[in-house]
Amino acid sequence: MERVLSNGMAEQLAEVDAIAESPEEPTLDNTILAPERSEKLLDRVDKVFSNLVGSHSTDRLQEIQAIIVRLLERYRGVEDQGQLAGLDQEAVASAQVAARSRGHDSGYLLPLILPTAQPALTLLRDRALRERIFRAATSPGRSGRRS
Repeated sequence: MERVLSNGMAEQLAEVDAIAESPEEPTLDNTILAPERSEKLLDRVDKVFSNLVGSHSTDRLQEIQAIIVRLLERYRGVEDQGQLAGLDQEAVASAQVAARSRGHDSGYLLPLILPTAQPALTLLRDRALRERIFRAATSPGRSGRRS
């Protein structure tokens, strides 16, 4: 599962790089829809694993889930403090501490709070980051929630 997830992340990053480097005139299709399509493999893996954990959770699946959550944190962590615009300094400092406590040398982590109401969503100005947090909070395979 780790290998498939890593492949999905690599595939998406390659597709996003191709989109970013495209010389084409920006359109709805190549700026909004193309990045959404680039998540196909990653989304498919997430859905299959979430379904598996949700319907037949074992200690081993929970171990794998913890590994996947760490991989996704590295993949989807926030490196640019500017993305945290709207959060007060205390919240930014807490996000930095959360990243360090999870073994990251840099960046920020915004811990998800259950249920899906995430206080940071009302403060953050970066729409893409708000969407990532919402998706992570509402997708069991990505958030590390147990069934």
